[in-house]
Amino acid sequence: MTARNVRIASRFVGLSALLALTLNSGCQLLSAVLFKTKGANAVPAQYTLPKQPTLVFVESYNHVLSNGFDPEQLNYALVKTFKENDLAPTIDPQKLEKLRDTAGDAYRNMTIASIGRNVGAKQIVYVNITRAEIDRPSGGGAAHGIVGAQVKVIDASTAETLWPSGADMGQPVVVPTEWVRDSNDAENKVRSDMAVMTADTIGKLFYAWTPKNDSPGARGEEGAPQEAR
Repeated sequence: MTARNVRIASRFVGLSALLALTLNSGCQLLSAVLFKTKGANAVPAQYTLPKQPTLVFVESYNHVLSNGFDPEQLNYALVKTFKENDLAPTIDPQKLEKLRDTAGDAYRNMTIASIGRNVGAKQIVYVNITRAEIDRPSGGGAAHGIVGAQVKVIDASTAETLWPSGADMGQPVVVPTEWVRDSNDAENKVRSDMAVMTADTIGKLFYAWTPKNDSPGARGEEGAPQEAR
């Protein structure tokens, strides 16, 4: 091999080593970023919402909530969760309230899809609250709550259930809250926690997240199927 060929070969080996080092560093950097942003035990989204006008619609269909828990409070909390996590553009909840007021008795007979179309939505994230309980032992100052709900995504044009597949009633969730102790206003604080924590749990169905050991809310199954629209 001539001296010129030796020099060319040496340069080739050096460039190859530099390229390998760069690629390896890049892969390590990408892995580090993914690990930092999602964590080693990241939970994937169960469904990714298309970025199109979305009605968040919370109600307690054929269920009477006797403890003062307001579905609208959860509705607003869930809209806030969607905005904070950029899940999908949401319809102003006041449009739903206006439709409910102006439609009168006819509103009760409207389908979820037709309600969505009437407020300009392409898809509906529908939440049916099946239970909302506050436990406050007699003689104690502590209280905590639990919310059960069924969640589904509906196409406003076709009325087709986009998610979950094969579950007409929706994806069941059960969300317990932490105990609120030594408070004269414990039940109101619990109701607020019920809305915020349920919104957080439902929101996590639609984006990847990393569990925290101290999180009291959890996904789960909500008993027997309940009647829905």
